[in-house]
Amino acid sequence: MHTVLLVVADHGAQRVGALAERIGTDPSTVSRQTAELVRRGLLQRRPDPEDGRACRVEVTPAGQDVVAATLRRRQERLARAVDDWDDDDLGAFVALLARFTDGLERARGEAPAPHPRTPAHPPSRTDQETA
Repeated sequence: MHTVLLVVADHGAQRVGALAERIGTDPSTVSRQTAELVRRGLLQRRPDPEDGRACRVEVTPAGQDVVAATLRRRQERLARAVDDWDDDDLGAFVALLARFTDGLERARGEAPAPHPRTPAHPPSRTDQETA
């Protein structure tokens, strides 16, 4: 379910069908997960401005808090995983990971786009320590 929440937070309000397509999962699965996230108050349904018969899901303020906490925990875990790597190793890893994710997006038929949370250049140790 966190995937659904994170994708909506990252890509904005959208219909469940579009969300399922973006994630690459069956619409009925995403519909169930979305319903649970709505029940928990992490997503909300709003009328689709382009088609009043349909609705879009968007992240609530409580959902934004969960997203922020999830991303913070992930960042902390990743920082611990590479704590003993030098700057050259980190730079090579970041470059290869970006190349890999671009390849995944091309394989899914999407044009690679820079991720807003991905720096253009890998952070140095000093940057990581002050963040």
